[in-house]
Amino acid sequence: GENEDALTYLQQALQIREKLNVPADIAETLHNLGEAYAALGQYDQAMTAYMRGLDLYRKSGDNQGAAIMSHSMGLVFEYQGRLGPAVGALQDAVKAFRDLGDRSSNMAASLSSLAGTLARAGRGNESGKLLDEAEGLARGLKNDPLLVSVLNNRGDAAFYQGDLKSAKDSYEQALRLASHATDKDALLNSRMNLAKVAVADGHSRAAVGDLRKLEQEADSQGRKYISVVSSVLLADALIKNKDYSSARQELQRGISRSEKLGLRLESARIHYLMGAALRLSGNSSEATAQYHEALRLLDEIRKEPGAEHAAERYDLKPIYTEATQFAK
Repeated sequence: GENEDALTYLQQALQIREKLNVPADIAETLHNLGEAYAALGQYDQAMTAYMRGLDLYRKSGDNQGAAIMSHSMGLVFEYQGRLGPAVGALQDAVKAFRDLGDRSSNMAASLSSLAGTLARAGRGNESGKLLDEAEGLARGLKNDPLLVSVLNNRGDAAFYQGDLKSAKDSYEQALRLASHATDKDALLNSRMNLAKVAVADGHSRAAVGDLRKLEQEADSQGRKYISVVSSVLLADALIKNKDYSSARQELQRGISRSEKLGLRLESARIHYLMGAALRLSGNSSEATAQYHEALRLLDEIRKEPGAEHAAERYDLKPIYTEATQFAK
């Protein structure tokens, strides 16, 4: 979780490995460098590193290395709200590992990530078997950080289909396991997911304090994605508490960060929530433009092959319906 320090060492490692000119070693460092960039929300730099590493792996015929790169690229696509390309990249990774007969943590991580991304693309009904396979591998490998990921993705599959009780159960299991590990990112993600359920399940007042703290901690650790998502959840909770002024202030801070990072889905949610806060505080004329922008972004996302059902998600369907109604 010390991503800034990791980035510094990896940049130094890349310089040394480029001088040694061993392509497989260069590709490995490029992958790790991409992971650090992605953790810090520097997605363009991450994709540049991944693409270069992918090219090196493919030229050397290293199918396992190429599959690892595809997995990581899929996660960056997902952060950016490019759910169609995310599904495609992760399907490529899983297929490659299957073809190789790989039953390692790489395969388990790819299965888990694909299941989670399918859920975020509105295809949670396709996630179950993938998660069962990933969980079986993770338990067999006695890999707790990997199991945390599987549990969080299992929670997402339930959440985006509207099963909040099952989602909460999975997220709580993930949090308990993450609390005993040293992975700060997994701990932040598990806490964020539980706050997400709390807001959706009518406990927004209790969630406000947790979300403020979570946003600050994510910022201090350089986890910009979790910080932005926590900010959006906080704004949602404030609106449910009828604190429209504070919600608008939170959303104003969030939109610039979200657009800078290229987080299309979070930007769509921000515009929708801004529209809702304006409308509910009596400013319907300004709200219309916000609803329009939310619809535009959601339509962009669901037009991509593989993400056609994204707007049918439990959390996005009411957003799409309301935005369509008040954008007129």
